[in-house]
Amino acid sequence: MKKPISAVNSNTDYLDEYFNANSEVAKPLTEVTFGKCKFVDVNFSEVRLIRCRFEECEFQGCNFNMARFVESKVLESKFLACRLTGVDWMQIDTSMGFSLNCESCELSYCVFSGVDLSKSVFIKCKIHDAEFSDAILRETVFEESDLLGTFFTRCDMGNANFKKATNYVFDLRDNKCKKTIFSRPEVENLLLPFDLVVAN
Repeated sequence: MKKPISAVNSNTDYLDEYFNANSEVAKPLTEVTFGKCKFVDVNFSEVRLIRCRFEECEFQGCNFNMARFVESKVLESKFLACRLTGVDWMQIDTSMGFSLNCESCELSYCVFSGVDLSKSVFIKCKIHDAEFSDAILRETVFEESDLLGTFFTRCDMGNANFKKATNYVFDLRDNKCKKTIFSRPEVENLLLPFDLVVAN
């Protein structure tokens, strides 16, 4: 494995580099391009990432608690067992496309209002008290994720996948759910707004 970079500095390009818990991240981090880089246990907590670009990067066990992606791009990158709590994704730059690929991550208290998350992947993630309002979630995968207290309204969920997801409740009349995949027994939560009684 490559020797880790000791400091992550602004106005720098990094290609095929390795960063770990000892890599000190500049605050704020401005105008940085990362291509095909690997990050393991890097602390981005509360860092303002201003006009940065992450392309084909891999993050393992990294902490992005309350980080701010201000006009930054995230392209074809993967997050594994990362903490992404309290991130306001409304500030992300989607001009070149945007999707998240997260597995076993925590994304509680995130805001995704108005964000196009088509084909994003959230597998085995904890997404508590997050907000998806006016979001595009076409073909987005939430398999085996815990969505307790998460708010969905006016979303386009066409062909989205909630297989084995838990604790989601939203109004079918307020969201587009054409060919959305659900599984029992959690799908019965979607009947709650209609005040129906489901008999055994």
